[in-house]
Amino acid sequence: MLLRRPLLRFISTTFLALFATSGFSSAQSPSESDSPTGRPATLFNQLCELNENWREREISFGDTISTAKVDDEVRLIQTHLRLVHRQLSDASVDHLDDSLRIRRAALLDTLYAYMEEGQFPQNVFVSGRRPVFIDPWGVHCAVGHLIAASGHPRLAKRINDEHQLCYLHDITTAGLENWQQRSGFSFEELALIQPSYHFRLRTRLNYPEDIESLILGDSSKLIAALENGERDLDDRCGGKTILHFAAAAGDLKLVKLLFEKGANLNALSRSGLEHADTATKQMYRQIKVQWGHPTTAIGPNNTGYGVTGAVFNSVHGRFIADVLSDVRGGVAGLNALDYAMRAPVPSGLHYRTNGSVIGVGFGKHPSQRVDPLKDLKQNRAAVAAWLQSQGLTKTKAIDH
Repeated sequence: MLLRRPLLRFISTTFLALFATSGFSSAQSPSESDSPTGRPATLFNQLCELNENWREREISFGDTISTAKVDDEVRLIQTHLRLVHRQLSDASVDHLDDSLRIRRAALLDTLYAYMEEGQFPQNVFVSGRRPVFIDPWGVHCAVGHLIAASGHPRLAKRINDEHQLCYLHDITTAGLENWQQRSGFSFEELALIQPSYHFRLRTRLNYPEDIESLILGDSSKLIAALENGERDLDDRCGGKTILHFAAAAGDLKLVKLLFEKGANLNALSRSGLEHADTATKQMYRQIKVQWGHPTTAIGPNNTGYGVTGAVFNSVHGRFIADVLSDVRGGVAGLNALDYAMRAPVPSGLHYRTNGSVIGVGFGKHPSQRVDPLKDLKQNRAAVAAWLQSQGLTKTKAIDH
């Protein structure tokens, strides 16, 4: 029988609301609001808002996790899952038989990989924090991912259809209890895993047509513009040269063409926005990246969370857009090699695909992953190798 605690959730939610309105928010310094147990209040309060079950547990942050307030939503969820993974890995499994220990260990490995990938559901439904089992773009929550990755994607979908925004203790979908009993986790442990997601604003990212086409895999419009003089090798769009875009997109043919025409391999990117401080808000209605002019940011509004636009209609385009980081105003000080090797920084609609993981310890099937970005990654690696053969090295500004 699944455990349900609506009264406890009501009391906890009411307490959190009263706590927040009393002036003791997570924005206070640790010296002002240390918890009674001595745990660092800034990060601890954030974790309790993300998952109330932390209030009932002692947290060992260790030397590898900063206890300062985390301002980035993705990093906060990653910190939560890293701490959960540590607690569950250290928990006693003496009560489990060998098969359950194996399944639990396999799922812990899956949870760690999910945490590191950093692609989490988006709450586009209600204000505040709320669990989202599977979001409109198919991204699963941590528990939903464990269920689907263990060979039960239909169960995950059924739970989403019936209880998309519910806390685990309120989910009554047939099959969940059976899966939990075969997972090696207790229901309380699964409830600790499940994060809630903050409601955010929706942004539309627009590129010029020739750059948009390049990001989506077609460089013909940009090459034609270069040939007819409409574009110059030194022209910049969002603070980046054509070479920077070509390197990020893994277009070796265009990179070599630009080099033959005299493009500066050592050119560094500039910030796309006029004022650096506006790049950190990330709460715009529209971001327009332009040739020869600063990136235009308009907003905010309250139409939901995510990033939309033509480049986000494909896994390929989303990956490159996240490498370019134009939704944040771009990154200054990067060269072409940096862009060829830079990891994507998720900006809302992520490049992660779902349903591609098969078997993680349930049954005899080996783990498999289909990577829709295999060709793009190989092309980017080829560009990086060629740039290095020309003597280009990475700058110190690159952030992976």
